[in-house]
Amino acid sequence: NDEKGVLEDILLRDHLKLSTMSEAKEYLAKFGVSEKSVEIWGSGKVRREFLHAKDLARASIFAMLNVNFKDLYKEEKPINTHINVGTGVDYSIKDVALKVKQIVGFKGELTFNTSKPDSTMDRLLDNSKINALGWEAKINLEEGVQMMYQWYHTGGGGVTLHKQNVALSHLGKVT
Repeated sequence: NDEKGVLEDILLRDHLKLSTMSEAKEYLAKFGVSEKSVEIWGSGKVRREFLHAKDLARASIFAMLNVNFKDLYKEEKPINTHINVGTGVDYSIKDVALKVKQIVGFKGELTFNTSKPDSTMDRLLDNSKINALGWEAKINLEEGVQMMYQWYHTGGGGVTLHKQNVALSHLGKVT
């Protein structure tokens, strides 16, 4: 619906030389995107976990403040020292596409091109280490998509935070 914004976003990419909305639409059509339909590669059955960037930032700060990384290995031999960060919830690509369609108000069809391959069916992280320390994701998929869509409509991140305390307060309580 926001044709001017879409065109501006496409024009920001240096390698594209598009000057009209019809050129932008023609370009997107090469990737299966039109006003009437969006083509999604694969069956839509593949499941993925999605984590909002704010939750990742919170988890990173939480880990820096709460994890002594020396406790993650024994005898100077680092084994299994990683800490996964995720929501613990996975969604099918079809469910994600339907949620995005609903939130953005897309009236066209979603088509799943099963001639294109699915990738690994399930990718869900084991977040037990960070969860045991008291951290959990706060932003679910629907809220994250709504925030992203709102961000896009309000200028796509035109505000720059310069001071660390402002950035940290922007993230909310670090838990």
